[in-house]
Amino acid sequence: MLFISPHQGSGYIFQSLVCLALIGLTTLALLVIDDLLSVKHLVMGYLMPAMIIAIFYGSSFAAITSLAGGILATYFLLPPKFSFRLVDTLAIAELGFFLLLALIASKAAAVVARDRQVRRLQPRHIYARHGGGVRRQAPKDTRWVGRVRTNFSR
Repeated sequence: MLFISPHQGSGYIFQSLVCLALIGLTTLALLVIDDLLSVKHLVMGYLMPAMIIAIFYGSSFAAITSLAGGILATYFLLPPKFSFRLVDTLAIAELGFFLLLALIASKAAAVVARDRQVRRLQPRHIYARHGGGVRRQAPKDTRWVGRVRTNFSR
């Protein structure tokens, strides 16, 4: 797996190449599984790279990864194989369900990952005694100001 921060490399080009590499590796793995075993619904295997990309690079790249996974699944996995033509209504429904599920799941994974990043930026409160009571105070380090909105009025 490629666990590389989005700040390395040259921005969007690097992130796009990581997306394509994950989709390519997933396609090779699914083709090997398809040849060795008789497993149905291998299209859902393309959810994994979409989730990984959503966690590390956000929902936009995850949507692109999901779309690329759907296109490759149409060509390599769904009948008739090695053709973009879909004649089976079950295959059309499976592809549509996969795309819908992949987009919703990638957005949810990106939101959860973003939530963790925001929580890491929030300051820990300092409790100080003032006149017999306890009052919450923000720490003196204010590097987080402007990046995260917090409510200290409790």
